[in-house]
Amino acid sequence: ESELATVYNDQSVLENHHCSSIFKLLQQDHLNFLRDLHPDDRRVIRDTIVAVVLATDMAKHFDHVGKLVGRFRGDPYNFKDRKDRLLLLQMFVKAADVSNPAKPLRMCRIWARRVMEEFYQQGDLEKVNGLPVSAFMDRDTTSKKDCQIGFINVIVKPLYEALGEFRSALAFPLEHLMANIRFWSSLTGTDDAGITDAEAEQRVNQTAADALTKRREARPAPLTLTDDGSSYRWTRLLLWPRHRHHHRRQKT
Repeated sequence: ESELATVYNDQSVLENHHCSSIFKLLQQDHLNFLRDLHPDDRRVIRDTIVAVVLATDMAKHFDHVGKLVGRFRGDPYNFKDRKDRLLLLQMFVKAADVSNPAKPLRMCRIWARRVMEEFYQQGDLEKVNGLPVSAFMDRDTTSKKDCQIGFINVIVKPLYEALGEFRSALAFPLEHLMANIRFWSSLTGTDDAGITDAEAEQRVNQTAADALTKRREARPAPLTLTDDGSSYRWTRLLLWPRHRHHHRRQKT
């Protein structure tokens, strides 16, 4: 057990530690940019920072996204309501926190490599200390490809879809998400090592073209006129139902 885990009772340990560190720094006069504010304003700022940072705890990710989606299905957003404003602030910071796959492919790959190496280093320390290795953090067994695809589909994409539903202008990262999914899915191995940026972009374009071809091939073939005219009659029934009903009413 770590000292920090003991201090914060295993509850959002790193997030609580970050919040505590912020306000410890602000106790130093030369760093306290809030000192001239009214105490009530300082309290609001403190409450907001704590709420937003604690919302980045991935253990509570699905709860927060569920709140956001559920809020869309209720009354319209009220920007004068602090609860609504705070929920959006939490979601925007969460979106930034997991935004690696929402960046263009080159940046996505750079940050994926850095994040995975951080994971592996934690896994190495867990092994040294005789602890169970956390999920996705064992460098000997983890598939970088599967990790990235799962992270995008399960964590990142639903959050950005919810934000895009709130404001269509916020949906543009979904294009990067889908391109990055196509890239990771195109890998035959478990890692993207050795693939240049140009080759990566080529893979994305090729998989997009292949997907388009499959959709076109999956379309039903158009009806053709047979000798007995049966296809023609079915076409009329399917395409001109109003015309058929109109004639029936005229006959009656």
